[in-house]
Amino acid sequence: MTKVITLGFDEDKVILEAIQQRIDDSPHPETWLEVSVAADLPGLQARRQLQALLDRAPRGA
Repeated sequence: MTKVITLGFDEDKVILEAIQQRIDDSPHPETWLEVSVAADLPGLQARRQLQALLDRAPRGA
């Protein structure tokens, strides 16, 4: 069972790295749109909470 899970994650890793490389190679990466689905909600909420904490943190500390 562990091998099947590892294989699935390894396949995702290859795809995600290829996507990231295309973004990194783009002359205007800020123009890429993020597409999210319902399964992404917990991760999106965590990112928003972290960003809110960063926005409230004192600068230069």
